[in-house]
Amino acid sequence: MRNFGKLVNFEFRRFLPIFLALSGVLIAVQIIGTFIVSKSFRNNLEDNYFSGLMNKSDYINQNGLISMHEITNNIFFLGAIALVVVSLLIYLLFIWYRDWFGKNTFVYRLLMLPTNRMNIFFSKACSILIFIFGFVVLQILMIPTLHFILKLLVPIDFRLDLTLTDIILGNQALSLFIPTYYVDFIIYYVIGIILMFVIFSMILMERSFRLLGFGMVIVYGGAIILLLISPDIIQAITNYYFYWSEVQFIRGVLLILIGGLSLWLSNYLLNKKIRV
Repeated sequence: MRNFGKLVNFEFRRFLPIFLALSGVLIAVQIIGTFIVSKSFRNNLEDNYFSGLMNKSDYINQNGLISMHEITNNIFFLGAIALVVVSLLIYLLFIWYRDWFGKNTFVYRLLMLPTNRMNIFFSKACSILIFIFGFVVLQILMIPTLHFILKLLVPIDFRLDLTLTDIILGNQALSLFIPTYYVDFIIYYVIGIILMFVIFSMILMERSFRLLGFGMVIVYGGAIILLLISPDIIQAITNYYFYWSEVQFIRGVLLILIGGLSLWLSNYLLNKKIRV
């Protein structure tokens, strides 16, 4: 356990500068986007209402009220989230390949450590989860901050103040990463963890067999996709014989089996087949 903690701390410190940089970009871009959207509405308000061209009811009927939905669905807000997601997906690969192609081929030292090699696997997974939840917490904290900026720039008579739950439910990206129901939160992140295990096992497969491994990765990935869509195929063949809940249960069981298979395969490759 002590060695595992050291490995997690090591991976954490390696990614921390990237996390801080991405956090800074996310904060800056979303604040800028909020100012632009809010100021644009404010300018329109000044040109039409404050100038006396329109009364309050006419202005609202024509332009509506502004809310956080306009903020969270603009390109700045969504672009910042997309940047973080893409960066984390790239890091899923980088966290392994850096050890092979980095200075002094660091993977030699990792594999020679007096600890179960699966601790290396889980430490990398754990560090990524820490940063994912770090970004989730940061985004949750940013929403009230952006709402405060909106309140500063737009009078209360021309805006619709929403609760945090309403803001999240009004944006598909936020609903995916910050589910408002505990069950959904657990399901989404368990699926995410399983898919991360699958990607890790594919990387280890390629590192173990190189060119042959690349072909095996394609076959393995295709087989997993086929397994995941197999309940839908069965439904189509049987003319939708099963209930939706039964199909989801079957898919859940398959996901658990895929996660277990990926862990077993990763353990086998790390201890028996890995090449440096």
